[in-house]
Amino acid sequence: MADILNIGSSALLAAQRGLEVTSHNVANVNTPNYSRQRIEQSSRIGNFDSSGGVSVDLTRRLNDAVLETRLVRSSSETARLSSFDAMAQRVDSLLSDPDTGLSSSLDSFFSSLSNLAANPSSTAVRQSTLGTAQSLADRFNSLHGELSSLDAEVDQRLRIAVGTLNDQTAALAKLNARIASSGANASPDLLDSRDKLVQDIAGQLQVSTVRQDDGSLNLYTGSGQPLVVGSTAVPLATSTDSFRPDRIEIAGGKQLSGGVIGGLLDARRELIDPALEKLGRMAVAISSASNSVQAQGVDLKGNSGAPLFVTIGGEVLPATGNSGSAQVSLGLGDSAKLTGGDYLLRYSGGSWQLSNASTGAAVALSGSGSAQDPFTAEGLSLVVSGSANEGDRYRLSPAREAAGALKLSLSDAAGLAAASPLTASAGLSNQGSAKASGLSITDASNPALKTPASIVFTSASTYRIDGGAEQSWSAGSTITANGWSLSLSGSAAAGDQFSLAPTGAGSGDNRNALALSGLSSKKLLDGGSSSLVTANSNLVTQIGSTAERVSVAKTAAEALQVQAQGERDSLSGVNLDEEAANLIRYQQAYQAAAQVIATASAAFESLLAAARS
Repeated sequence: MADILNIGSSALLAAQRGLEVTSHNVANVNTPNYSRQRIEQSSRIGNFDSSGGVSVDLTRRLNDAVLETRLVRSSSETARLSSFDAMAQRVDSLLSDPDTGLSSSLDSFFSSLSNLAANPSSTAVRQSTLGTAQSLADRFNSLHGELSSLDAEVDQRLRIAVGTLNDQTAALAKLNARIASSGANASPDLLDSRDKLVQDIAGQLQVSTVRQDDGSLNLYTGSGQPLVVGSTAVPLATSTDSFRPDRIEIAGGKQLSGGVIGGLLDARRELIDPALEKLGRMAVAISSASNSVQAQGVDLKGNSGAPLFVTIGGEVLPATGNSGSAQVSLGLGDSAKLTGGDYLLRYSGGSWQLSNASTGAAVALSGSGSAQDPFTAEGLSLVVSGSANEGDRYRLSPAREAAGALKLSLSDAAGLAAASPLTASAGLSNQGSAKASGLSITDASNPALKTPASIVFTSASTYRIDGGAEQSWSAGSTITANGWSLSLSGSAAAGDQFSLAPTGAGSGDNRNALALSGLSSKKLLDGGSSSLVTANSNLVTQIGSTAERVSVAKTAAEALQVQAQGERDSLSGVNLDEEAANLIRYQQAYQAAAQVIATASAAFESLLAAARS
């Protein structure tokens, strides 16, 4: 009789446990990352003359580590591409939109220079040209400001993401301690909490896991940097940039990938920094080229052309640990030679050494570094003063801040140098067919440039300048002196004369204005292969292509994540129909077990009553 009671009570307890686990599943149907549970039962082994009943061996958590790992990986990639895409769309919109991009301002500027060449004496045209130059500078400044704000936002978001990551790894270390202390009896809900936390961490950064014998989980970055070892969390270290104190550096930042942190680093590396640098190089090119052409002409008052834009220099950032007193100034020369990116200038072994900041490759320096003989390399001009100590370093950013530094220097529209400084004329009694076909300025700084000159042909193939030495000439060759170069077409005769005289005030000459407007097609960038318009178009295309690529990749990653989540849920997710059936099954088993106990109790009572009678 006791055996029947034991069997019934074991069945009752098993059914009760089944009802509890099923109810727990139903209650957590909407809990993220919950793994459904089920009881594992086995028959008790009875004696030769009795039955044993049933035992609940354990509560099993239906979960697959491979599916969890796949879901963690896809979650990390989706988070990376989502944060990358958000930044990419903003940068793309900024540069490609006609209202915020550079294209319309460039077109207006060069169009106004063409109008100036067509009507160089018009005050209204001159004022309009100066206005479009100001608008162009404003647009460069605005784009630089917006991109710099995005860069600062990336830095702020990185600080938040790293802080969140470190909080999460600390929580994981505590869970590891609880799981390790529980051993094989660790609660399935505790394991679910751990897996959910790992997935959340993967949303911040790509991670890998290694399961330990005690049930705890070690966590590493994708490059192998430890984040959690057993019950110890290793915070992701951050520090201020040694050259830019306002920017943080993350330990192992060049190897970090995945998650929000990886996406932000990718956006900075592939979008924001290149856009700032390329806009800066365009600003340097338009400033230096415009100023150079201005210097070759004369304005409406007959004066030599003054700079249209301020001269732009590069940014020099000393390392925070420098102990010497050296000062470095960075000037920019030929914009076509600027390769982009930053450089590191280091004082080592009693000499200055220059290297590419990204690749570390050495860059040859020429010159002595003095004001009279600057160091030169790849379009850079460096002047060093003071004394440096061993190991002192400076980061050189030739163009990163240049777009923000572009300012209009000229305030008087009459100062636009539309005219050439010299005018050539042929003598009225010339007998030959030679005509002045081209007069160009080869050295605007020559002190004798505006000195009147007379060219007299002593024969069809010889000439003298201002009665000087006789020089030979042939059709098609140029005559040069005092910073100018004169081309003659046709044939000359003995006695023919050509005069060069300074261009006076109020001249309607437009030769220098034509040179200014010609800057739109002049190849000033990328080693002399790109014009300003082409360089801007290439930048817009590059950013747009990156934004499109990231958007497509994000859509694909989201689909893969949904697929990974679906596969995980097919095993671990709660199915209410299945759980409802289990509730009925365990309820019926509970009722049947109760009936067994009631029957055994009644039989036992009958037996006792018979014994008493």
